[in-house]
Amino acid sequence: MPPVPATAEFIACAQPLTARAALARILNLRMVAAVFYVCLVVVLGRRVVDLQVEPLDEWAMATLRLLRQNLISGLMVVAMIATADALAVARRLNRRAAVGLGLGLVAFGALAAAVVRFWVYYGALGPIGDSLGSFITTWLT
Repeated sequence: MPPVPATAEFIACAQPLTARAALARILNLRMVAAVFYVCLVVVLGRRVVDLQVEPLDEWAMATLRLLRQNLISGLMVVAMIATADALAVARRLNRRAAVGLGLGLVAFGALAAAVVRFWVYYGALGPIGDSLGSFITTWLT
């Protein structure tokens, strides 16, 4: 059986991955939709029990607020994972360094998401100093 000649599509697939392509491979509309649906399932699972004791309008607004808070965290972490992948590709890091970079960026993304969640919920960052324990709990959940 003679070898198959290389086509332009095959040659394009053999090219090394660029940082932008690595970022777009993770941070795309499908991933945003997946994060949304995971957050929706988590929030509805936590809030459906409260439906029997709260009026529908209060339950809906509390559920939407919780969904917003979860989406902030989920999208920030996915953005940090995509950034870590793009940086690992751009700097041609080995696997151990790439995993370390990813863990560091995900921890930073979780911290940044906690700050953004506080800012969105309270309208200012002042309450962080007032309730440091609550901020740490938000960061760790």
